[in-house]
Amino acid sequence: MILYLFFITNFSFKVDGYFTIRYHKEIYLHGSEINFQFLFGEDYDRLLIFLQLPFTSHFNHHFWHHYGDEYIYLKKPMGNLNLKIGRFDIPFSLLKYYETHFLLFQPLYKDFLGYKKNFGAALDGYLKDFVFDINYSFQDLKTMRSIFTLRLGIDQDKFKGGLSFLKDKEKFLALDINLLYLIFDLNGEFLYSFNKKKGIFFAFSFIPFWELETKFGYKYDGKNNILNWEISKDLIKIINLRMAFDYLPDKKFQPIFQINFKI
Repeated sequence: MILYLFFITNFSFKVDGYFTIRYHKEIYLHGSEINFQFLFGEDYDRLLIFLQLPFTSHFNHHFWHHYGDEYIYLKKPMGNLNLKIGRFDIPFSLLKYYETHFLLFQPLYKDFLGYKKNFGAALDGYLKDFVFDINYSFQDLKTMRSIFTLRLGIDQDKFKGGLSFLKDKEKFLALDINLLYLIFDLNGEFLYSFNKKKGIFFAFSFIPFWELETKFGYKYDGKNNILNWEISKDLIKIINLRMAFDYLPDKKFQPIFQINFKI
């Protein structure tokens, strides 16, 4: 009874979602969803428990389906090693540290993998500025489709970089980089599959004035070269507006408008 009351009193409620409209020859609804989430997070000296139980309503089918994270994180059970068990973002390339939720211009995982969260176990550790992540997880529990990833990298205050390997139905290598300089934030990755598919992603962001987040991006998704310009502004605490322009191979711009709400 005491444990039950402890969990109840430490739960918090969160609502977020988005509504996106694109225009390319015609206006159409690109994606929309509402996430009702119950959150629980308790950080002990040696253990972190994180539960995110989402109830998602989609107005149309869209890639950004949000499953939520549910995991336990054992901190340093063996020296500098940490163990995570549950559902979480796979530590592959930019997914190790790049926040993708609500972004209109997504990294290469969207085009090559088609997923970002798996259920399984991950082991991470460090030696000074050097870090590593090993992940074995399942993308589909019904078919027991397994995923293995390995990432070796450097993690400093103003620079991060790593080399990743992923084995799924295909095998992938990826190189990722994050560089902070003054007000500028650069994220990039190069992805190569063993069946000769290649992808490049770069996003360069900064906040010049009026708390107006500005981002310039380039992506080659294996088929098309795409240039992107995206701006974002928080109107009030619960409303965020995003506008982007994608320059497509047919030399036409595709404007994108998105309203995000967070409670």
